[in-house]
Amino acid sequence: MFRLLLCLFLILPLQAAENHLSALRREHPRIILTPQRLVEVKSLVATDPAAKRWHDLLSASAKGMLSAAPETYTLENKKLLNESRAVLKRVSTLAGLHLIGGDAPMAEQAKKELLNAAAFPDWNPASFLSTAEMTLAFAIGYDWLHDSLSPAEKEMLRTAIIEKGLKPGLKAYQGKRGWPNASHNWNSVCNNGLIAGALAVAETDPEIANAILSAAKASLPKGFRDYAPDGGWPEGPGYWTYGTQYAVYGLASLESALGTDWNLPASPGFSGTGDFRIDLIGPSGMNFNFADGGSLPNPASCMLWLANRFNRPDYDASERIIAAEKPSFFHLVFFNGKFSVATPPAARPSVRRFAGTGVVILRSGDDKSGTWLAIKGGDNKANHSNLDLGTFVLEAGGQRFAEELGADHYTLPGYFAANRWDYYRTRTEGQNTLVIGGVNQSPKAAAEVTSSGETSTTIDLSAAYPTAGKVQRTATVSEDGTVTIDDSILLTEPASIVWSMHTRAQGTATGNTATLTRGKVTLKAEILSPQGASFSITPVVIPPPQRPDKDLRKLTVQLPAAPSA
Repeated sequence: MFRLLLCLFLILPLQAAENHLSALRREHPRIILTPQRLVEVKSLVATDPAAKRWHDLLSASAKGMLSAAPETYTLENKKLLNESRAVLKRVSTLAGLHLIGGDAPMAEQAKKELLNAAAFPDWNPASFLSTAEMTLAFAIGYDWLHDSLSPAEKEMLRTAIIEKGLKPGLKAYQGKRGWPNASHNWNSVCNNGLIAGALAVAETDPEIANAILSAAKASLPKGFRDYAPDGGWPEGPGYWTYGTQYAVYGLASLESALGTDWNLPASPGFSGTGDFRIDLIGPSGMNFNFADGGSLPNPASCMLWLANRFNRPDYDASERIIAAEKPSFFHLVFFNGKFSVATPPAARPSVRRFAGTGVVILRSGDDKSGTWLAIKGGDNKANHSNLDLGTFVLEAGGQRFAEELGADHYTLPGYFAANRWDYYRTRTEGQNTLVIGGVNQSPKAAAEVTSSGETSTTIDLSAAYPTAGKVQRTATVSEDGTVTIDDSILLTEPASIVWSMHTRAQGTATGNTATLTRGKVTLKAEILSPQGASFSITPVVIPPPQRPDKDLRKLTVQLPAAPSA
């Protein structure tokens, strides 16, 4: 028997990769800055008192940089992050001021920093944040100093960007796991650092630049996903600043170099995300610093970019206050003279709910004399989370009475691995919430804000406590500033219950009442239910090698053997 088998193939032409560089601006600078914008910044520095003041502060800071030794290749906790950030700060400041004033020593010092870091063996791609931040620093230096660099210097910096930044970036994009597929801050920082690097060398190395841009364009929507639906950020305000700052570096670079933003600013929630930064800052000036956050907000020039893009003068006004004494050069780049420095920040609403992150802010008024409470549900699985569902911070009279402890040393053994829930600041005991049965909340639990009105909010904490059938926490801030925390707990088996609030106030406790004083402000706490419950105030002793906090106290209510239903 003879059989003839025919296989017919439909041959289609390979789809050409998108050419991202067809509209590339050939002149320099083109990373975040353009020649036209540089002229505008020079004019602002000459005519606007607020811009001039920031320029003067930056100039004073730059004088110290002129005599600073260049950074060394030092891995701390397997990271090069401090060195990368130092190079970025020095290069952007020195090169930026050189562009404005033509100061040759500043250009020379910036070149020294870059040539020194170009000689590093690598930029530590094993911890890619270091690589991304250094790539951004080099992109800015290569671009902003372009007319001051010799051909040999350009070649050294270009080679470093490609070999130590872009090629490791391509390797990361080819993996199936890691930051390209994540939604947390790493996605934004790594993608946008690489975007700047690619755009800096695009006219000499279009193939790798285009490949980076294609990969970043595919990855970045994941990094914008968590702004939905209302601008909140599950990693807390500290990592909001980090991720959003890099998002703006990337968007501004795309706009200045290519005239596009890939429509990323239209991502759900992004237009209002500056509200998350502002509303999570209490009247004291401190953050609701959940999720490994710092207590004080850092300057964030991205707020000025957001103000310009979405016409939000309140964002601009808030940032001018926070960055008043410590601007970055990017604050000048994004400075907008149409927003008056005399314009006060807009009044904040009495209640603000960020549904995506489960955070609710309640206020009795919009001044420092009022009461301000921030409380969260959210997801214990979120990056940088603590086991803190139901935790809150409380301020009154401009003083913080209920504290969020923030991050511990990242170098603690297993802090981001198996030991994370062993440390005081991350486990449930270290939060202003409930401990039921003497154990942590479930690390896999999430808590939904089930209702939120003009003065109160309710969070369902049931999933956090496996031994309880139903746990709800309702927080209310009355018009007169009174705060009520109402915990409704239905146990399926007998268990101890501990209610906790960390404070740095001085206090006394007697029976079902406690008095807390901080500065000239005094609060009285009272247990309304159950009958017979009493307060205690004890110092918090956190054992080494964890970070100590000698002023910290804990207001607690303990029910040692609560019955089941």
